[in-house]
Parts: sequence; C-alpha cells; structure tokens
Amino acid sequence: MVLISHIKKFIFFKTKKTASTTIENYFTKFCIKNPNSYIDSHDHDELVTKYGVIGRRINGKITSKYKFHVTTKPNKIRTYLGIDKFNNYLKFTIIRNPWDKMVSLFFFIINLEPKNYKLLNIKQWKVIFLNKKKNKVDNIQLFREWINLLDLQTMCIDWEEFTLNNKPCCDYYIHFENLETDTKILCNKLGINFSGFNKSFKTNYRKDKDYKKYYDNYTKNRVQQGYKLFLEYFPYKFD
Repeated sequence: MVLISHIKKFIFFKTKKTASTTIENYFTKFCIKNPNSYIDSHDHDELVTKYGVIGRRINGKITSKYKFHVTTKPNKIRTYLGIDKFNNYLKFTIIRNPWDKMVSLFFFIINLEPKNYKLLNIKQWKVIFLNKKKNKVDNIQLFREWINLLDLQTMCIDWEEFTLNNKPCCDYYIHFENLETDTKILCNKLGINFSGFNKSFKTNYRKDKDYKKYYDNYTKNRVQQGYKLFLEYFPYKFD
C-alpha cells in the first residue's frame, strides 16, 4: 500500500514480490501520531490524518473519500499532496532482479487456494495451475508454460506503481538483494534510527532460491523483453 508521512516527509510506493510488506510495516509507524503505539499487522484500514496517510491493504475497508490502497498511483498522490509537497517529500520503493521476481510471483500464484483463483485474470493461467494441482506437473515446466502465456506489455507487474509519464519518479530505491543495508541508508536520510525489522511477512512458498534453473533461453529472453524499459533504468543482469 502507499504510505505518506508528514512527520518524516516521505512517500512509499508498494511494489510486488519485493519484501514490500516488511518494509511497509516498518515505516507505517511514522505515519501516525505516536510511532511507539504501532503494532505490526498484515492488514490495515485506510487512515488519513494530519500525521500521514496509510493506504488500505488486504481486508481493510475504505474509510475516506481519498481511497488510498495498494495500487494508488503516483499521479493521484501528487494531486492529493500538491506538486510542492510531492517534489519535496522523499519518495522511495523497492526493486528486484526481474528474473528472480517472476519466479517468486509464480510460486505465490501456484500456492493460491482454488477459491482465490479469481485473482488470476487470464483464463489459461487457471487451466495450467489447476493441472498442476491434479497432475503434479514439474514446476520448471509449469513456470515456462506460464511465462510463455504472459503478455509482454504487462509482464512488468508494478511499473506504474512508481512511475510518472512512464519514468521512475522515486528519489531512493531499496534493492531487494540488499534489503537491510539499503533500508538503513534510507533511515539515515530520513533521520530515523534503524532498529532492524521486528517482523518479516515472508510467505516461504519458495524453498529453492536458484531462479536461473527455471529458465531456458527463450523464457529468459521473454522476461528481458517484458522488463525492457525497467532494465534501461535498473540494469539488472540474469546472472
């Protein structure tokens, strides 16, 4: 979800499969009057006060006219804050190697309960994941089938969450691969004493961390094409 802190003057844009829930929970306490009163939670109702904005996430209900939530785009936040505040607040998000990220997303999806398949927008996805449940299809084969079904134009799943006019708009990027160190640097910039993460919200769906073995040359190149614009700004490599 989006976070806006008027206390520490930052804006956080949430991305997918990047440990963003762990980061979001760490910084949420700086969006309320008394940071020491905050209790880590996976779900949040929307909260809009003079101290900041906490967007709705998961099962929380929308509680104000502003309707801030997980996918609130930067242009809406800029309109709400005004250009001066938007430009002056430190904007940050989290990025991740796209090849690793797609494997992480895949494992999240195949572990969905069938009742949650409404989250899958493409009919063919549902078919192959249901086959996985019935026939125990090899994960590597299933992953490659899935990548081949994806639309290249929408493969970069959260590009619009931290861009304006198709260009990244953040002042600082936490790298998933360097999560704690980058977060500590960010805290120094914000005048926050980094105390470490009190709680992790990892799903632990994925035991094998070697993303490279899931790809052949064709699927590796498809992800590179799908993330072409992202890779122009953030030059991750497959290796």
